[in-house]
Amino acid sequence: MNTTETLPGTDFNSGLFKLKFRAMGTVCHLAYTSGSLREAEDFRGAVLEFVRAYEKRYSRYDPDSLVSAINRAAGSHPVGITAEDSAMFDLCASLHFITDGVFDPTALPLAKLWDFRTRKSVPSSGAIQEAVKKVGWSRVERTSDSLFLPEEGMAIDLGGFGKEYAVDRVAGMVRDAGISAALVDFGGDVFAVGHPPDADTWRVGVEDFKNPGKPFCLLGVGDLAVATSGNYLRSFESDGRLYGHIIDHRRGYPACDTPASATVVAGSCTEAGVLATCAIIEGPREGLSRIEGVYGAEGCFRGAESLYTTNHFSNHAYRDEN
Repeated sequence: MNTTETLPGTDFNSGLFKLKFRAMGTVCHLAYTSGSLREAEDFRGAVLEFVRAYEKRYSRYDPDSLVSAINRAAGSHPVGITAEDSAMFDLCASLHFITDGVFDPTALPLAKLWDFRTRKSVPSSGAIQEAVKKVGWSRVERTSDSLFLPEEGMAIDLGGFGKEYAVDRVAGMVRDAGISAALVDFGGDVFAVGHPPDADTWRVGVEDFKNPGKPFCLLGVGDLAVATSGNYLRSFESDGRLYGHIIDHRRGYPACDTPASATVVAGSCTEAGVLATCAIIEGPREGLSRIEGVYGAEGCFRGAESLYTTNHFSNHAYRDEN
């Protein structure tokens, strides 16, 4: 993790301490209340220490991470895991189950094949089908203290929910520290604890994919998470079709051939993020139906010329009462 900026002092206009740093390939922001500068500094240090250790343990880009070790050992031998690691993989299994397999942490072979950092053309159908054969969470062999990918070339990637889960963990740290209000924002994946000192809710902007960097709408949330998934930032066009980075591993191809984004408000950032991604993969009707099946979750799907929402998504729209 590369820390680029920390602001230990308080923002006297808002009554908030603020922290900004870079981790997990994005810019992370944390705003929080605290009873003293000392407590604020201690909490800042605890958050940075947690995120640094978390990224080092679970990033597929770190050659020394657990995930890299598991992927190197595919088809060869099991890799030992801790109780905390086992809890992460329990979560993988739960997310795979509740999404009926739409979310699959073993889809990395496809992500590598469609590498959107460099690819500008569609892979061959043969290469796609070979990659599809390497995907399948149900094939992963787990014990309480080990995990094994049984075929060479299989690989896991926790990026489908890892950043959102880190947001949830930091929100838990907020509560454990007795902090009454905080906004945890890791690259647009957000958990709002309580409410800021000067308002009834936290305001969270949903990016407009037609005008990146500007909000499409503002949500007012407290003790809830918000996550947005979209196929418009990492993509390429070929023969008039858009190929975005969100891949439907069941077919081996990107999920949607037009620009789209899905935003979910839910009780955890992990839920919100996975449901938003599933909405892109499944499309607005199936995706929003899945969101409505999760207690307390609401969502919005925006296409190039369309807008779909769950029944009560508008309840979260920010309304300035002043």
